Order: sequence, then structure tokens, then C-alpha cells
Amino acid sequence: MDDFLGIIIVVIGISLSIFLYTDSNYWKNEVTVYSLFHYEGDKNTIKTETSLPVTYKALFEQQRVIYWQEGSAPQSYEKCVVRDYKNWKCFAKWSSVINDDEFIMVDGKFSTKKTIPSDDEIVPKWRWWVVRFNEWTS
Repeated sequence: MDDFLGIIIVVIGISLSIFLYTDSNYWKNEVTVYSLFHYEGDKNTIKTETSLPVTYKALFEQQRVIYWQEGSAPQSYEKCVVRDYKNWKCFAKWSSVINDDEFIMVDGKFSTKKTIPSDDEIVPKWRWWVVRFNEWTS
């Protein structure tokens, strides 16, 4: 019985580790990006909340990237260079007076070069879940 319990604990530990530390879905060519939003709260404190995760699906054959958040319709970047689902670069022009924003995935790590900066911080999945759990319990 003790051996069986030990095996169960090891399997649960490995499963939890895989869940918390992987942001990519190899079989679907997708990477999910988790971010936190920071803003000024009461009494000049900085508050942190989770943003909805964004999933990116790279399409090598079409050289474009589709992205979506839970509860919203998919959108796409058409002006992209795609090597694979973990390595691509896209440009998006939001207005004729603003320069292109760049959206970059290198080895599964997402970054941006935006004309107008945002208050989002890209974080590991485990940290996002810690903040999300805190939101649920407070």
C-alpha cells in the first residue's frame, strides 16, 4: 500500500510540474502567454491582477499567426515571418500615424516592441496561477 501511495504522489507531482511549467502545446503548434496587469490602487499602492491568457498559433505555410483570448473571436497577424510555432515575428499597424508594433516569439518566449507601452508583465504560468488564486481568495 505504501508503494502504491508513493507512486501516486510521484505521478501527481510530475503531472503538476508539467502543467505549471509548460506554456506550449506541441501537438497544436500553440503557445499560451500569461501576463499580469499592474495599476495604482488605493493609498498609492500598486495592484496586480491577471490578464486573460493569450494563445498564439503559428501557421508556417501561410506565414501568419492567429491569436485569441478566452471568450473572444480569433484574430490574426498577417505580416509575419514564421519558422515554427516557437519562433516567429509579426508586425501590426494600428494606425497610419503610429509605427508598426512588433510581436516576437523566440524559443517559446514572447516579447513585444510597442509604440505605445502597456502595463502588462509577461510571467511564467505558475506565477500567473498564484496571482489568480489570490484573486479568488481575497
